[in-house]
Amino acid sequence: MLSSPNSLKNNGQSVIKKTLTWLVILGICFIWHMKDSQLVYKLNKIECLPNPSGVTNVSCKVKAISWNMALVNMDCYLIFPINNPTIRVPVFIKDYSNQFKSFLIDATFKLCEVVERKNFLPYGVMIWEHFKRFTNAKSCHFSPGQVSARNGYLNTSYVPPFPHGQYQITVMFSDSNSTNTESVGIVKFFLQAMDQIKSKKVPTLSVLLNIINIAFLQSANFIRNYCELSTHLHFCTGI
Repeated sequence: MLSSPNSLKNNGQSVIKKTLTWLVILGICFIWHMKDSQLVYKLNKIECLPNPSGVTNVSCKVKAISWNMALVNMDCYLIFPINNPTIRVPVFIKDYSNQFKSFLIDATFKLCEVVERKNFLPYGVMIWEHFKRFTNAKSCHFSPGQVSARNGYLNTSYVPPFPHGQYQITVMFSDSNSTNTESVGIVKFFLQAMDQIKSKKVPTLSVLLNIINIAFLQSANFIRNYCELSTHLHFCTGI
């Protein structure tokens, strides 16, 4: 015996509701998992090694503000101007023998070429973006005086995902002209690439409602798109 159109519609809507419920649950689990497994780079230590003939009054500090983040504050005083800065950025990873070994990246660039968009080396762009965001540097030319960095951290949106581990990112500054190159100083950043540590706090109601709302909207869009492609099905009527 054939089922009536109303029976098909009711059965279909029941299937839709069950499917929507499961999609919401899966969506919540997926979003929550993505939220908790975010890769972070936490700074553990910093070393500043200036050339005392050109840089004085150096201060480098790291302050942890959470399990996942620490902020850097640096100060120094330039005795002479830096007109044509060259930066080298080698990266090292700590191996099983507890020693730092070279890790893929060793980039050298003239900072002014990056600022003036004559050089689009990704690591040069990354360094300049961090300079602009966290320091008082306004151009690639540094006048004598105070240079400061406040509340700096490694922005993951500018950095490719590193494998989990301990790293040393060395930033070597020098000033070059037509006849010679003179070292200005070296800054070593020691950091850990890791998954974001999960909070032990119970999520607030507003956070849970926001996650449920996102999952519901995504599921509703899926059902709507499915029915637009399946207009011949009786249970899609009215959706």
